[in-house]
Amino acid sequence: RQRRVYLRCCKALRWHCYHIAELAAPSVKVMSALPALMLEAKQLLQLLPQVDHLEELIATVMRDIFDAPSTAEDLVRLRRLTSMDSKSLGSVFTGLHWLLRACMRSGLKAKALSAELEELSVDPSHIQSIIAAVEDGRSRESQALDTSHFPSLETLRWRLDVPISTEMLPKVFRPHITLQASLTDGRAETFHVSKQRFDELRFTVASLYAQMLEMPSKLPSTGHPG
Repeated sequence: RQRRVYLRCCKALRWHCYHIAELAAPSVKVMSALPALMLEAKQLLQLLPQVDHLEELIATVMRDIFDAPSTAEDLVRLRRLTSMDSKSLGSVFTGLHWLLRACMRSGLKAKALSAELEELSVDPSHIQSIIAAVEDGRSRESQALDTSHFPSLETLRWRLDVPISTEMLPKVFRPHITLQASLTDGRAETFHVSKQRFDELRFTVASLYAQMLEMPSKLPSTGHPG
């Protein structure tokens, strides 16, 4: 669990680094900071000028991202609609999936995103459809975050217990800590940890906090005063 918390913190810090880099150099393209185009994305850019019914393709990809994975029936319907063979349709579908996700994560506004898509040689007649889907996807992600809050810690009580003996051992004298956490959703969780594990938890939290405080000093200077 501690490792998962650490990895999440690192991921969040990397995300903030990307945004700070964007502020530091507005002329640098954010899309270039993303992973290189996958093979299917390159094939998408080649096939896109020939693709008909792009809006239906985009709608199916968005349902695949946010609702439920596409079925074989969906792909058969798209093949009939677009008159594409299975290999080409698979490349277009996968490439469009990658492109929409990359655009949603980029944080670019519509005008800057349009310029990025033009630079990637996306057909101008398709740019507005892609931007509309990206903005809709961002709105759905924002709504999902607003409605998926985890309960937070309201109160925390602790007690140090030192058992003298047990049924099996006449002498124990091994301290352990009993923690009772009250959460904002009304639940109360009680758990026990040894003093050694509790010290490890304190050290891990302090170490992560120290790394987060040191991170700004390790970032490149933004070049702005103050």
